[in-house]
Amino acid sequence: MPILYYLKPNTRGTSPSYSPVTTAIQAANFEALIATLSQKHGLDAAKLGAAISDLGPAIAAQIIENHSVSVPNLAEFRPLITDATVSAPDAPLPATATGDASIKIAGAMKSVLSSAHFERQAAPDKAPQWKTVAPSFEGTSLEALQPGDGISVVGANLDFTASRADEGVFFRRESDGSAVKTTRVTVHTAQKLDFLVPSGLAAGEEYRVELHTRGDRATQEATLQIYVCPVEVKTAP
Repeated sequence: MPILYYLKPNTRGTSPSYSPVTTAIQAANFEALIATLSQKHGLDAAKLGAAISDLGPAIAAQIIENHSVSVPNLAEFRPLITDATVSAPDAPLPATATGDASIKIAGAMKSVLSSAHFERQAAPDKAPQWKTVAPSFEGTSLEALQPGDGISVVGANLDFTASRADEGVFFRRESDGSAVKTTRVTVHTAQKLDFLVPSGLAAGEEYRVELHTRGDRATQEATLQIYVCPVEVKTAP
C-alpha cells in the first residue's frame, strides 16, 4: 500500500511552496504483527508478544544507566535531556529537566522505507462544520434576537483572521442581502465561536449567519470563502 499524502501550502517566504503531509495513517494491529513474526520464526506468539511489550521499559532502564541501546534493523536509542535551560555553564540542571531518548533509525529500515511508493490525495476539506448553534445567555432565543444577545457555535474549522476587515462573522438580511459584521467575538478558536448580535439589524427580520474566512492561520487561501450557518436567526419585533 502506498504512503498517502497531500500538499499543504507554506505561508512563509515570497515564493509559493508546498510541504507534503501524510494522511490516512492507520494504527498497526499489534496482534497481527506478533502472529506474523511468531509464524515466521516458529515462536510462541504469547511469549513473543510479552517479550516485545517489555522491550521499551528494558531500553529505558538501560538509558537511565547512561547506556545507548542499538536494536538491529530498527534503531539506536541514546540518552537525552529535554526541557532544561541554564543561565551559566556551571549551573545545575533545573528541577523541570526531564529525561528522554534520541532515536536514530537503523540503515536497514531506512533502506526499506526509501523504496516506498507515494500517492497524492486531495487536501482535506477545510470547510467549517457547524455542530451546534445556540443562544449564549439564558432567557434569549435565536427567534427573537436583540443587539447584545450572544450566540455560541461549536464545530470545527471555524477559524478566521480577526485583523482582516472582510473576515469574521456577518449577519446577512434575507430580504435584501445587506450584511452587518459583528465586532464583538468573545471566544475565537477553530472549535468554538462566541459572538454578540451587532446593532444596526432591522427588527423582526430573518438573517443568516455567515463566516467569511480565507482558512486557518497556517494555510491561508488567497480567495475569501463565505460559509453559511445552517441555522437561520430572527431579530425581535
